[in-house]
Amino acid sequence: MKRMEGGSPKFVTFQTPRRSRRSFRDRTSISPRKLTASDFGFENSIVYLNIGGFLYTTDKNTLFEHGPNYFTAILEGNFHSLRDDKDRIFINRPGKYFEPILEYMITGDLNVPPNMSIKAIVREAAYYCIEYPLHEDHESLVFITDRWLADRSIHVAYGKIAEFADPILSLVLKQFKKKAEHNLRIESDLFLLEDQSVVARWLDKSEHGNAYWRTDFIDRQKRLYTQDCIVSDDYFTLLQNLDNQNAILDYCKLNNLSVKIVPVNIHEPGIRNRHYFTVGYKFVHLGGDIPQDMTEFYQL
Repeated sequence: MKRMEGGSPKFVTFQTPRRSRRSFRDRTSISPRKLTASDFGFENSIVYLNIGGFLYTTDKNTLFEHGPNYFTAILEGNFHSLRDDKDRIFINRPGKYFEPILEYMITGDLNVPPNMSIKAIVREAAYYCIEYPLHEDHESLVFITDRWLADRSIHVAYGKIAEFADPILSLVLKQFKKKAEHNLRIESDLFLLEDQSVVARWLDKSEHGNAYWRTDFIDRQKRLYTQDCIVSDDYFTLLQNLDNQNAILDYCKLNNLSVKIVPVNIHEPGIRNRHYFTVGYKFVHLGGDIPQDMTEFYQL
């Protein structure tokens, strides 16, 4: 976006396809002022839309004031439209991209969510023959704010680990829901290490020939693995990385969920703060506030 001296920001104006433009605009003349439903012989009323399963509610004036388009053609009776079981106008298009288009039609503001493609929005606006003031190749800076940059950074960081993080969070949320319904402490099952050769190597290095230490450690580990748990090296490796943990926590916070990822440690007998092995992790819901006395480790 370039700001011209003494003027307002200039945008590349999207031009609708010639065929669609001609088929709609030849039906009526365009007034310099904003059109309303009354210009077409209609009273203003509520319009209910079902676009690919996404439900929208607006009024006829909003749809008419941007000139002849896909919706005015339907409301004029020039196009046949399908109806869903609630008698809403059904349009078989990706519905999520219509939200910023409708917001622009109502407010005149451009608000592109950080996880949404400008190209897809412009494509859908072209389908509806609505002039959306961004070109698919135009990198607008209108919607870039501190919040947008922060949210975008979170989405990018999480997107890199989403293949494994998504199933983890799916499990966590199901367990949170179950615990909340039974009025229990809201926490997940344990995500535990599967590869015991890693544990064995650590024991060989740490026990210094102490057979009792090894036996005690293995006994406590067996008790841990008999609890409700998910045993997976892939999940464990993901959660073991601090950057991955932060990406997950930031993503949860962005979606209004306050959680803490707590290490599950087995400590050397009698020495709580020196030697320990992390065998897994668990998610604990914080209810929006982080307790000051939250223990750093889940200890055995």
